[in-house]
Amino acid sequence: MLKKGLTLLVFLCLTVFLGAQPKVAVLDATLGQGVSVNASAIVADTINEQFVKAPNFTAIDRAYISSIQEEKKFQLSGDVTEEDIKEIGNTFGADYICVANVSILGTTYTVSARLIEVSTAQVYAQESHRMKGEIDILFMIAEIVGAQLVGSDMANIEIAPSDDITKETSPIIETAPEPEPETEPEPELVPAPQPTREKKEYAPGEPRGHFMVSFVFTGYLGAEDSYEDGYALYDVDSYYSDYYDITKLNYGIDVHYMEPFLGFIYYSLGFIYTTQILAFDDGSNLYQYEMFNSMEPYAGLGAVISPTNNLEFYGGVTGGIMILTLGDEYSSDATEPFWVNYGESAVGMSLGFEIGATLYGGPFGLDMRYKYAKAGNMTGDVLFPEAYTGDRSFGHQGLAIGIGFMF
Repeated sequence: MLKKGLTLLVFLCLTVFLGAQPKVAVLDATLGQGVSVNASAIVADTINEQFVKAPNFTAIDRAYISSIQEEKKFQLSGDVTEEDIKEIGNTFGADYICVANVSILGTTYTVSARLIEVSTAQVYAQESHRMKGEIDILFMIAEIVGAQLVGSDMANIEIAPSDDITKETSPIIETAPEPEPETEPEPELVPAPQPTREKKEYAPGEPRGHFMVSFVFTGYLGAEDSYEDGYALYDVDSYYSDYYDITKLNYGIDVHYMEPFLGFIYYSLGFIYTTQILAFDDGSNLYQYEMFNSMEPYAGLGAVISPTNNLEFYGGVTGGIMILTLGDEYSSDATEPFWVNYGESAVGMSLGFEIGATLYGGPFGLDMRYKYAKAGNMTGDVLFPEAYTGDRSFGHQGLAIGIGFMF
């Protein structure tokens, strides 16, 4: 009974140990022009034998791989995508894929092989070797390449040199016309180090332009002593607040176009429209009036950086034309303390700045931007006539959140 228990314990330990080893799928070798079709299986099977012998890997059955590869036409040569590698790895349940290539020039055969990690599509080992001879020489070349991939010390194989051998690596290989695999010395296997992940170098993204439509949480600037009793032009609710429960709503819409050029420089074009709505309750009725509107077509110039492939930051100065128009929904009685002539307008040149960040994926983006603009000298026949000596400034500022297209 004790003997059976110990046997089961050893079996379980071996199962856990083997399960932790990375699985390798050795695909059929790709062949260059002039190479016999028989070379594909010769090279793949010989390399696979080295992974079978290695204590650090678990080799997947070659007959199973060949049948599936023939059915699905899997082939890795040249440039392949990460999706191709993961699809093949998932099909065979492999942690690594070994891809070999055989070519011939004159009478010299060359075998090269890559060991690719499925989860990252990174090439963690790559070896090659070449020798002169008939097709039988591929057994020796593939054995050397396979041993190098799994970490065997091929330098310990003592074989006499020959003029018919051209080598890339340090091993000295005898060119026997008809090598006997069973009589060749077995390569001494040493534990192969586990592949280490290569450190990726940081690469910033490429700045992209956008077209965004944004909602603006608006605030107003200037004209703080333009009207009687010191009330600000944009804060007229202070006059009514002594008598009514005032609610003031400021909001706006902004259209913003940005185009990078010269790498990190951008120019922008935009148009912002804002309005202020005043609502108050006198106890029996709710009144709501459009106080004023502001509009500003503007252009900007600044710098843009893209730290990643889906995020960029930008900021610069803006200039435009500020247009202020009094609300035309007022009655003369409601506006008499301030603007008897509602619907009148004033205009001035504006200066300001903008800073923002854009998060995007594919053709769509989300933009968050702070916009500030102010005109220092507004003119208007009614609001700011030439005889007026008070504060002539007016502007708007606020956070704009929008969505749009990237290009």
